[in-house]
Amino acid sequence: RFHHDGEFTPDNVVAFAHAARLGKLLPHIRSSPSVKSSGPLVELVGSNFFEVAKDPSKDVLVHFYSSTCGHCKKLFPVYTKVAEHFADEPEVVVAQIDAIANDIPSVEPAGYPTVLLYPKGSKRPIEYDGSRDSSKNSKKMVNFGEVELASPTTRAYYERKFGASLFFSQE
Repeated sequence: RFHHDGEFTPDNVVAFAHAARLGKLLPHIRSSPSVKSSGPLVELVGSNFFEVAKDPSKDVLVHFYSSTCGHCKKLFPVYTKVAEHFADEPEVVVAQIDAIANDIPSVEPAGYPTVLLYPKGSKRPIEYDGSRDSSKNSKKMVNFGEVELASPTTRAYYERKFGASLFFSQE
């Protein structure tokens, strides 16, 4: 998507189309106004998504939601508990973004809710593939976060201790 600011004349439209075809235009990114977060859950918008999610010094868990999605509404209290669990971890960010109101180039969730972990260093996202709709699943999400953020040795420990299979699949 590109945004044309100039006057709509035949010459301007042709020049705009030519520049777009040659890749000389930056895409227009739809973004809600930035919101100052209060509490452990960080609200992302299109304009700050990459700055936060791809921060190489942090592990970032992101919930992509639609404000009209019933499953997303059920996940909010569960996800808030996950954010509270990691609130004192300075290298972990638990965030969410309304993926309908904000454009996120190169990220197109197949459905909602979608939860992705952007691990520090790699930043290749890992998708959560567990259940999302009951409060006991906040423990599974927390276990996921701890397992995925931990070393392979610690991951094996969590799998033995909690009987946890990997709650996320690597793609």
